Amino acid sequence: MNIKNSKFCLLLLAPVLLTGCQEAEGQAKIEKKGVPPTNPEVVRLFVVGDIIYHQPVYRNLPKNQDPSAFKSHYELLENHIQGADFALANFEGSVSPSGQIHSYPMFQVPHETVRALKSNGFDALSTANNHCLDGSVGGLKKLIALCEEAGMKQFGTFLSPDSKGLIVDLKGIKVGFLAYSQSFNGLEGAVREEPYLIRPLNLDQVKVDIDFMRPQCDYLLVLPHWGTEYAEGPSEDIKKLGEEILNQGADGIIASHPHVVQGVMRRNDGKFVAYSLGNSLSNQNRVYQKTKRVEGGLGLELTLLKKDKTRLINLKEVPTLVVNRQGKKQVAACQDIMDGKIENISPEDQRRSQELFDQVLKDTTSY
Repeated sequence: MNIKNSKFCLLLLAPVLLTGCQEAEGQAKIEKKGVPPTNPEVVRLFVVGDIIYHQPVYRNLPKNQDPSAFKSHYELLENHIQGADFALANFEGSVSPSGQIHSYPMFQVPHETVRALKSNGFDALSTANNHCLDGSVGGLKKLIALCEEAGMKQFGTFLSPDSKGLIVDLKGIKVGFLAYSQSFNGLEGAVREEPYLIRPLNLDQVKVDIDFMRPQCDYLLVLPHWGTEYAEGPSEDIKKLGEEILNQGADGIIASHPHVVQGVMRRNDGKFVAYSLGNSLSNQNRVYQKTKRVEGGLGLELTLLKKDKTRLINLKEVPTLVVNRQGKKQVAACQDIMDGKIENISPEDQRRSQELFDQVLKDTTSY
């Protein structure tokens, strides 16, 4: 396991632009881990798509006891998660303040999930999605508190009207993150008194946020929750919106919500749009959703190099799927299964790993 050497800060609005990740009132403490690297100008990020805790995903796990049981979901992918300098995912759902549990269509998941994801090696969660209000305002706030208690950074939902996004200092490279959701399943009325709790996907607001973030970042990623569920590819409106966000100053877009992998568009200037990373962890399957594509997801590994300026020097696709292994649902890299690196994989999941590997790579080169 690589030691993750990073500083974190929650970026807040202020009269004067902050330089770097200076600590200010209301900001998260800057954390410094490990020994300064000998080659500080290269960092790797690892990003996965939707984490959806349908009840069958955790039905056999002990709840309200020990998060170590929930750690099993990502144990098979830890070499990718912990091998990065910074790993993040989209946490699609909410919690109840009391720990009550509910599955589809209102996701209120066990509290242990957050600590488990942190122990797997995830550093941050995007919490901007159409299910973030499933536990109402109390659940949204409790999820933020659980992240803080676990030492997990999150962005996309906020407790303060001054909050905007997240900046992390990774070996001297400042990476910024902004997150938005196109829909909140009609639950927006719950935040009428505190509208800053959520981040609707509004292009004018995105432009304002990028203009604020850009001077403080070496590299800026936007994570929108957008598009149409199960669509084979992005609509023309989504493609146009992606171009506008890049032209405004974002370096890359990594999106979610359709539950299937969609295209990865690469521009000649090094900027890119991953239109949807699909499902990372879920109980969706081809029988009920009428498409095998819900069973495969995409992890993205970004390698950044900083010399005179910061640029993306490698964007690697890591197709994944959920396997049923020893009575547990676990996320695994298709390539690791095909290479025989994971024991106790059923013949059916071995077959699916090749099938979904081919499907995911086809989807990512469609645009």
